[in-house]
Amino acid sequence: MFHSPMFNSMKYIILFLLLAFSVYAQSPARGVSVKTTVPPPVEVKQEKEKETIKNNSLDDDDELDKVFYTYYYLNLPKHLQKEGKDKKKLHSNLVGIFKKEVIKRDRSVTKEAIDGISPTTIKFKRVTEDSKWMKKIRSELKYIQFTEFMYIVRYQTYMTLILFHLDPELHLQTPSQVEFINVKQTEQMQDLE
Repeated sequence: MFHSPMFNSMKYIILFLLLAFSVYAQSPARGVSVKTTVPPPVEVKQEKEKETIKNNSLDDDDELDKVFYTYYYLNLPKHLQKEGKDKKKLHSNLVGIFKKEVIKRDRSVTKEAIDGISPTTIKFKRVTEDSKWMKKIRSELKYIQFTEFMYIVRYQTYMTLILFHLDPELHLQTPSQVEFINVKQTEQMQDLE
């Protein structure tokens, strides 16, 4: 429905006049006493009980997702629960990718060195983008797209940063990105802090 600007301004003027009149009519200066009503204690108690019931129902609603997840999680097969994550899949992912990168990047690597790479001989750590060192890596190597699942793997002089889109403990997969370093020098590392 179309309203003219004059109609809108008249509407606001009428509302203002009604409000001003009601305030003027109830003002104590006109001799009209303003009576405040305080509900009796029984009514206050009933109101508080209603609010408590309302708040409890909200709390219950807020907790429904927790209850659902708890029952759902308890009924999951063990291999899908977090405690049952397969470290063999993680090791298989990391070792397989690491071996491929070493072979691809270092042509002088021997077969014995490749055969020596196993879950017991490598060192690995899951890293997060909150780490101050990962923040420095991100600032230096701007093309790296950090993911939720990032691991640094080391074996002798070889190091890799392996990034996955999915959890490597649950899925055998190819990485989204790999950064490879071959540390040939055995010099003392400088403290970069």
